[in-house]
Amino acid sequence: MSKFDNDLYEQMIKDVLYDAIYVVGRPNSGIAASLRKYGELLLRKLVNKGEGENLTLGAFQYDKEAKDIISRVDTPDKRFAKAFESLRVLGNIATHTHDLRSFSDQDIASLHDHVRDIFTLLFVHFFTREKSYKFGNHAEVGATFSILPPEIRLRVLRALYEKDRGNLAVLDKLSLVLAKTEGIKAAMDLLGKRKSDLSRDVYEELVRRAKNAVETIRRNGSLYQTFEEAKELYLEVGPIKEKTEVAADFNSLMEFVYLGRKVEKRSIVERQVSYITVNVVEPV
Repeated sequence: MSKFDNDLYEQMIKDVLYDAIYVVGRPNSGIAASLRKYGELLLRKLVNKGEGENLTLGAFQYDKEAKDIISRVDTPDKRFAKAFESLRVLGNIATHTHDLRSFSDQDIASLHDHVRDIFTLLFVHFFTREKSYKFGNHAEVGATFSILPPEIRLRVLRALYEKDRGNLAVLDKLSLVLAKTEGIKAAMDLLGKRKSDLSRDVYEELVRRAKNAVETIRRNGSLYQTFEEAKELYLEVGPIKEKTEVAADFNSLMEFVYLGRKVEKRSIVERQVSYITVNVVEPV
């Protein structure tokens, strides 16, 4: 079987994202068609099927590997399956001629949200595929994961937390990103619910880290919010140097989600020293 190769699909991804995100004034129907194509590329990455392999968004529900992965990690409300289906349905309407409906800005915002759901799926699948891939098992993976935009991190960590509430690494990172995105109250509400399950020292350390994250943002502002803003730091940090299968697979996934994204410079590299918390860089 031909496996998905980031290098081979790089130009296609650049073209698709250019049309979907960066072209000024493109009709919403064209954006919807491009996002459908990007959804199909996301599906190929998920099941690791490359050039020449028969796989389309129109028939994803009949692909055994896709069905197995999605059913294994999907949320109770089937959010991941619905994301692919929505991209397929609206993308088909935008591509074909039997339906004359127009596409609103809200339609496009919804499609972008479905793409974010599928990004979440890719990372949840990565961290749950085998025990050796479990979140928290590899320090470099956890640190590099923090280079993702905060909204993506929040979605992934919430999904992982629902699957394994005993994973302290997930709880730590989730409380941090909640503090950074929704405020200290959200983080304290989460930690308060777990207080009786944790030792006093662990609870107090998690609270301290969450409060430090909020204070760092108050002093310095956020480093980035989007892939475009985060890419400068991603390129500076580079791939994980650890020579393991887990590191290689994570490097490939991180490279994939940043393919085709433009760099929006915000002097992140010079500012990141302000975000060092307990010897770990915690981007915002």
